[in-house]
Amino acid sequence: MEIQEAFGAVARKFHGGEYQRAAQECDRVIDEHRNDADIRVRAKRLQALLPNFGRNFEDGHSKYKQGQLANSVRPLRKARELYAEIGFPGALGPRSTKNSPRRRSPLGVIRSPEATWRARRSTSEMRLCSTQPTREPGRGWTR
Repeated sequence: MEIQEAFGAVARKFHGGEYQRAAQECDRVIDEHRNDADIRVRAKRLQALLPNFGRNFEDGHSKYKQGQLANSVRPLRKARELYAEIGFPGALGPRSTKNSPRRRSPLGVIRSPEATWRARRSTSEMRLCSTQPTREPGRGWTR
């Protein structure tokens, strides 16, 4: 709890988009908590991570806005990795769970990958069995 309190101002500046100022705020945290080694180590680590995150995030975001989607992937992916290392909860959301072995269904139920695949398969089969006309490749329109 004390660590979260110590880095409250850093987190506020980080979520406000002031990445350099957040890194500078880590100096104040180090000065205030000279006797706590854990806080000093975390502050030093954040001083390195915050500017790198800001640089990658801004670069990727500007390329994305310019329509350079392929060029924006690498900096945005690096920014996501740095965000996970920084570990501040809040504005940018939780870490992506896309590659996790279990997923939540729309109803909030956790399912295994096999159950997710079965649910998708049954949904697509239901679409094929519906009375709505559909177009299948090589077959034309069917009911």
